[in-house]
Amino acid sequence: MAPALTDGVDQPEMGDEPDLVGPRLEDMDQWVQIQAKTFKNWCNEQLKPANMEIGNIQTDFADGLLLIELMKCLMASRGRPLSAAKKRLSVKANPKREVEKMSNVQCAIDLMKEEGIKLINIGNEDIVKGNIKLILGLLWQLVNTYQFSGPTTTANKDGKKRAIPPKKLIQQWLQGILPEGVHCKNFTRDWNDGIVLSALLNYCDDSLFPDWSKLRTSDGLANCEAALSAANERFQIPVIVSAADMSSPEVDELSVITYVSYFVQHEAPGWYATLNWIRSKVTERNVTNFQEDFNDGLVLCALSHAVGENCEGWQDLDPTDKLANCQRGLNAGKELGVKPTLSATDLSQPDVNELGVMAYSAGYHKAKSSTRTKSETPKPAKVDWGRCARFSLDEIVGAQYSQEVATNTKGLVAHKGVINEVIVVKIRIVSDRAIATDISAQVDAPGESVPISLKKISDDLVEASVLPLNEGIHTINIRCRNELIEGCPIRIMVMRDDSSFPENVKVGKITTAVVGEELQFQVDVAEAGKGELTVTISNGLHELPVRLEQNGAMFTIFTIADAVGDYNVNILWDRNPVTDEPAKLRVYDPNRVTVSGEGLTRGREGTPAKFIVDPRNAGFAELKVSVEGPNSMAKVTVSRNEDKTYTVTYVPTEVGFFNINVQYGGRPIYGAPFRAKITDPRKVRFSGLPALRNDDGSIDLHLRENYRIVLETDEAGPGDLHAEMETVNAILPLQVDSMSSHRHSVLFAPPKEGKCVIRVRWSGSDIKGSPFVGYARQKETPIDHTKVKVHGEGIQSSKVYIPSEFVIDGSQAGAGKPSVNITGSSKDVNVKIESMKNMENMYKVSYMAEKAGTYIVYVAWSDKQIPDSPFRVAVEANPHAERVRASAMKGLVAHQTCKVLIDTRDAADGDLTAKCMGPTKPAEVSIGRNEEGLYQLFITPKEPGLHRLDVLYGEQHIQGSPFDLRVSAPPDAKKVRARGPGLNHGIIDTYNGRFICETRGAGAGQLKVRVHGPKGAFKVEMMRSSKKDRTIDVRYNPTEVGEYKVEVKWSDDQVPGSPFVVTVVDTPEELRHVRRENPIDPKYTTLTQGEWVEDL
Repeated sequence: MAPALTDGVDQPEMGDEPDLVGPRLEDMDQWVQIQAKTFKNWCNEQLKPANMEIGNIQTDFADGLLLIELMKCLMASRGRPLSAAKKRLSVKANPKREVEKMSNVQCAIDLMKEEGIKLINIGNEDIVKGNIKLILGLLWQLVNTYQFSGPTTTANKDGKKRAIPPKKLIQQWLQGILPEGVHCKNFTRDWNDGIVLSALLNYCDDSLFPDWSKLRTSDGLANCEAALSAANERFQIPVIVSAADMSSPEVDELSVITYVSYFVQHEAPGWYATLNWIRSKVTERNVTNFQEDFNDGLVLCALSHAVGENCEGWQDLDPTDKLANCQRGLNAGKELGVKPTLSATDLSQPDVNELGVMAYSAGYHKAKSSTRTKSETPKPAKVDWGRCARFSLDEIVGAQYSQEVATNTKGLVAHKGVINEVIVVKIRIVSDRAIATDISAQVDAPGESVPISLKKISDDLVEASVLPLNEGIHTINIRCRNELIEGCPIRIMVMRDDSSFPENVKVGKITTAVVGEELQFQVDVAEAGKGELTVTISNGLHELPVRLEQNGAMFTIFTIADAVGDYNVNILWDRNPVTDEPAKLRVYDPNRVTVSGEGLTRGREGTPAKFIVDPRNAGFAELKVSVEGPNSMAKVTVSRNEDKTYTVTYVPTEVGFFNINVQYGGRPIYGAPFRAKITDPRKVRFSGLPALRNDDGSIDLHLRENYRIVLETDEAGPGDLHAEMETVNAILPLQVDSMSSHRHSVLFAPPKEGKCVIRVRWSGSDIKGSPFVGYARQKETPIDHTKVKVHGEGIQSSKVYIPSEFVIDGSQAGAGKPSVNITGSSKDVNVKIESMKNMENMYKVSYMAEKAGTYIVYVAWSDKQIPDSPFRVAVEANPHAERVRASAMKGLVAHQTCKVLIDTRDAADGDLTAKCMGPTKPAEVSIGRNEEGLYQLFITPKEPGLHRLDVLYGEQHIQGSPFDLRVSAPPDAKKVRARGPGLNHGIIDTYNGRFICETRGAGAGQLKVRVHGPKGAFKVEMMRSSKKDRTIDVRYNPTEVGEYKVEVKWSDDQVPGSPFVVTVVDTPEELRHVRRENPIDPKYTTLTQGEWVEDL
């Protein structure tokens, strides 16, 4: 389809093919595929005003956009108001997610329901998932609603209404108008041979197929092709069913019914043919329609009398007695064998279904004559139809009188027209006997056929329009009931128009563009005459690239902007501007919009949340913000600040996660949508504090007694719980334990006497009741030595000369005084007792034994031994790990085993352990004993990089432990690069025998260079600037001509290119010959001066 002018609305992007429900269309029965093609073509006919098209009926409705546009076009075709519906629609212009597509499809379904269309067993998911059979059922409902005049109903005997489907009415109409011998009992196989369709066309215009009866049934495809083509050319009936499908035995009846419906619509060819037949029978009545003109029953009575002469005196009937007249006409029709489709009540209604009346009236074509004897009715006087209408040459639009044309054609032609400029002839009806539908027109033109269209302007004015396509004389014949009206034929000389009309150029909407995205708009020059189109887009500093594509008179202009700003769009036709001022194009970049503020991430229910949007570097565009909660939309206010930023304020009405959508120019900005946690700390419920309160609201607390506050947060929204305790001179964080997802606890114990403030916050805000103020006082506890406890490693074991500790816990034993006495085998041990900071009645005991053995520890509380006292403590000898030494560890290589010697001979007895950890993997470590006091430690690293080696003796680090070891990668000769003039052919007198070897990245290895000259091995010098330098400078000095073989190895492996065969010669001529016969790759011979290592 040719491109059309757009209104700037973004077209949907093609996404991935959706997951379909059920089989694909191409895998289904042929009749389903035919029906799908027919309905697709029908939909495309309806979508032409929107310049849209369906490609795949199974998938193209999935995002809802085409389905919504189809409903808009159908509603507009019936004159339905769209403004109210548009306000209610919430359509995603570029749906990506399935939920957005489902929402769009639901909008279309809601429009259908508002139109009274009943949808059974189909929902938005069926369309999004491409359920083809349900989609076809939905489209048939649309065809039923908008393609026909509406469902016909008639009253049963019990007075209830029953619907008559359009299929039955069309079938009845066809049986009435088709000639005898034409069998049409169905809408499938009876249409395969094309004879029924040819006979139908001949009924509409007897000049189309006068020999239809001679068609052969075996030529079904050819017959269908001819009939479908004639219907399209003569009556502009779209070919929604192909000839191949129409002639197929698999054609389905809904496809054929939909196609035939184009013949029976209001003012369609079948409609006119039946109406004109009735007018020819009932000349006494000016019948112009199948509704109001039939309400009073007189047309029915007159038709029955004209066909069967069985309704005498109908002219004397009272037109106001509609019901009785209609009943009389139906009864007269029954006598003639015309079966009534509608009741008399139905016929008397102004909104009677015209298809039902038309189908019933068609039955009179084959009505049987009445058996009654009637007096002969005088025939009406002959009407001169050629005088019932006329036109004026002076009123022809698009063709002017031309003396030059009249002279050149010797008076045969006197008017001149222009190619592609519409010629309109105004035909006025001057007799009451004629109506607008009696007018027909025909045009004879050179070259291809030119259609002529008729448009009823009023009851007495019809316009005939012709669009000439070629030069030459165009002859127009206008008839009234097939009789030429006076003044015909009209001859017009059509010529080319070489003039240019820039003001007639039509430009599609140009408003905004996005940086980096292709913008396209269209320019229509169909009415602009001759000229050349040029387009430039500039902001005064630089010009945007412009590409033009032409399709007939329509140009599509493409451009891409790389910077924000305002641009002028200059459009010239024939070097003249098409508008007074250049069009304005505003380029913006939503990715350069920045946002900041707490409201983007958090907020409180019922409290305004704010954030700042800064579009100053993004160009000018419309800012839109929406905030969507779990079950509600928050009210959003956007206010512009003096610095051209925007303050966005929203008020959430519930707790939960809110999606903040920020769009700039209809596009989401970078990072959108943002997710904010909305909470309400007031809804946190708590328990666990003493219920008794003082007059000032404070609570009494006991010093160092544990209190637990239990908090329920299920109604407070998503958040984090924090708690702290403020005493006289400190603020202490409190531990929060999660008992479940919405149940937490806070444990605290007042450490000092005096005021104690407990503050609990949910998402940074105090919960209801916080802060809690209490006053801590010493709880009087009697001294009880039995409640003293001790714990710690020092009360169980120790080592010689190693400080040991244990704790005396008297927090539950009252204000007593601790004492400790430690007795050994030879003498007592010195003991140090210290009060533990901020911990009442808690003491730390420290001591260090100088000899191994068993020690007795006496612990008393206020001079009374505590339970289990005295305690026995075993003191072990010290292995003296600091005296253990390890040998040097250098040159470690990944995947190679390194041996380390461990010497423990100067230390006491102990266990030796070791472990080694690399950057990501542990190394393999094993220990073997060599001889008394000497050990071998074997380390195999699994990767290069820094390793940590821990060597413990008696669970203590030995001297130097832990060790940091650098492990190199294994040697890789392929990564060594040798290059320089010493690897190239040369002349003996000027030969430079130097080259470098770059070993960076080649792992740990040793470089070996061997040079064999004409007389054997040759001396080679190698040097580098420092031990860490991985670039080695190599040089040798040939003393005679001949061939030199240079071998370069890294850890005994040849490096790339090695061995190098170098030839040293005497003369330049010999050198050129050698280089031609034995060329060496330049990557081994070239070297910049800066790469040389400085001479040492």
